[in-house]
Amino acid sequence: MTETRQLYASFDSARYHREYYSEVDPEVQFFLQQLHQTFAEGLTDCPGREVLDIGCGPTITAVLSASRWADTITMADLVPANREAVMEWLKKGEDQLDWSPHLKYVAALEGGGLTPSQLADRVRHKVNRVLPADVLQEEPLGAAVPNRFDVMLSSLCLEFAATDLTQYQQALRNVTTLLKPGGYLIMQGALGNSFYLVEEARFPSVSLTHSMISESLRSTGLCEEQWHQIPRQCPLDKMADHTGCFFVVARKKE
Repeated sequence: MTETRQLYASFDSARYHREYYSEVDPEVQFFLQQLHQTFAEGLTDCPGREVLDIGCGPTITAVLSASRWADTITMADLVPANREAVMEWLKKGEDQLDWSPHLKYVAALEGGGLTPSQLADRVRHKVNRVLPADVLQEEPLGAAVPNRFDVMLSSLCLEFAATDLTQYQQALRNVTTLLKPGGYLIMQGALGNSFYLVEEARFPSVSLTHSMISESLRSTGLCEEQWHQIPRQCPLDKMADHTGCFFVVARKKE
């Protein structure tokens, strides 16, 4: 846990955005398409519509489609610079990161004349708070935040917070405590990945397979309802060594 905190203490949010989110590449398209479909179709018998994006990083991409379905959205991350980047975008600050390609892409998926500007306004209206979070703690949002959520989003988070499979599984158990019984975990991430780079800073990852993720979900009391994956779609010189990307929807047992 201390090692992870130290690695991310000087995380460069703006550089990360430039290197991984300057365009809507095929892997980001995969994630955005799956999120769109999931929230367009709805979530069967979901207890309510309170959404948590845990480990959101400096990004807003996971909540774009969620904002059409959710009543409220909480965003949470370990890194202060990431939280500041999200808040800067929410308040339309001068230094906000540019998410216009992603807003344009998701607005086109939704159709119905929705404009990127209208989508951005919808997201800003639904996000009601941005909180500190540490998925390696038993109470990831701290004891002062007793809420449990109906839907939890986790994007490229747990495998990068942990240093081995045991710690990954513990992180999954920790965040699952934030879900209401019958609530949904929507998780997207990397397969076969051991590291990624932001400029020269190297961040390790637990290398995952479908079977490892499925077993981790099962042992945590989550029932896997959907699984989608694609092989690596980005150039080989991209600064991460993943072999593919996954999207999974799982439900917490009642």
